[in-house]
Amino acid sequence: MARTVPRFAKLRQGPRGWSPGVFFLIDVAWIAALLVVAFGQASGWGWLRSIKDPFSGVVPFAVPWAGALGGVAISFVGVVGHSSAWNGPQFAYWHLARPILGCVFGTVAVLAVLLVLQNIKLADATNGYTPTGVAILAVISFVVGYREATFRALVVRIADVILGPGPLDAARPIALVPEVVEFNHAALGVATTVTVHLFNGSADTIHLNPAGVSVGPFTGLTIAPPVADVDIPRNGSTTITVEWTPQAPDLKLDSTLKVNVANTTLQAAIRGTAP
Repeated sequence: MARTVPRFAKLRQGPRGWSPGVFFLIDVAWIAALLVVAFGQASGWGWLRSIKDPFSGVVPFAVPWAGALGGVAISFVGVVGHSSAWNGPQFAYWHLARPILGCVFGTVAVLAVLLVLQNIKLADATNGYTPTGVAILAVISFVVGYREATFRALVVRIADVILGPGPLDAARPIALVPEVVEFNHAALGVATTVTVHLFNGSADTIHLNPAGVSVGPFTGLTIAPPVADVDIPRNGSTTITVEWTPQAPDLKLDSTLKVNVANTTLQAAIRGTAP
């Protein structure tokens, strides 16, 4: 006669001994928690309204959220689809880790896309992106969180584009990093600086002329020290220092850094608030 393992004994075995129903409830709890966070932040519920973008405007909060949702979604599909042929010893920890891995993979993938493609437009919104741009980034994050194979393929492609000398040289980018400059600790009458990196991921050396670097007209905002007249080799970079001296209290900085290089105009949004 086959020996039956008591239900509580299976629970004591750890996640590998749990039934698919346990993982089903965990996934439902994850989805409920993510929905509460999303609606709570949008509606300004308590402490949820204090949640900020994880990378100071470079990546909106919707990105890690959507990545986590994608991870939960693929776990949910796996639990429902394989409940009749459950393999706890092999997939238990995979299901537990999917929301966290989805959040991480989705966020890193979006950072890679922003750096390489530079096709998500900035706006005057506080998060630095148009609503359409945020939606696009969230969809990318969800897809990568749902299917980690996409993330692995993206990592290989980005490594080839940025670092490798392979056939994708012509597609390598020239980028300003970050594309949203934040003066978070500006003091009234005190000069504060933020550094922006000009990255040359193209196949050729590019020349940076100081005359091609400018900031939008705004009181107290300058490029200091002046940009050097330099040649930037492939896979090289140079720095551009933006200085702001707030001249009045409650002043909101809203300007743009423009760099004309290699027949291309690059832009970075500049924002800040004086106390």
